[in-house]
Amino acid sequence: MRLPAGWHGRMRRGNGGVFTITLATFSLVAETDAVDERSAERMTTGDVLVLLIGYGRGQASNPAFRTHAQFPLTVQRMKVYSRFEHLQPGHRLARTMFIAQGAAYDVQVQFGRPLNRFLRREANGALRLLDFGDPSQQELNRRTPC
Repeated sequence: MRLPAGWHGRMRRGNGGVFTITLATFSLVAETDAVDERSAERMTTGDVLVLLIGYGRGQASNPAFRTHAQFPLTVQRMKVYSRFEHLQPGHRLARTMFIAQGAAYDVQVQFGRPLNRFLRREANGALRLLDFGDPSQQELNRRTPC
């Protein structure tokens, strides 16, 4: 995955799901938390943090993942929260949970301040990078530049 200039990212196994992909407009800190809580504490007002947590086929029957996503994913199609577990004061969180290719996913986009056109555009650009192909055909490549 090639990230836009100024973005940082990582892919991890486990951490609550089968894998977690984190993309951010700022440097990420090393942590084991599934939702990158320590990194989110470092966000400034212009920052965006995108999490894709893949839960795999085993969670596809869970009622929390009852919807099928409309692609491309956009912030406009997500529910936006001003209060959410682990959400920093003043931050906003856009979230959607869905089924794609028979597997369950949770996408969370955190903003360092209330949404505006610029932050929405930044987040939507990062969301377009996420691939929801058949998870049985995907492997994490440790050499992927991210």
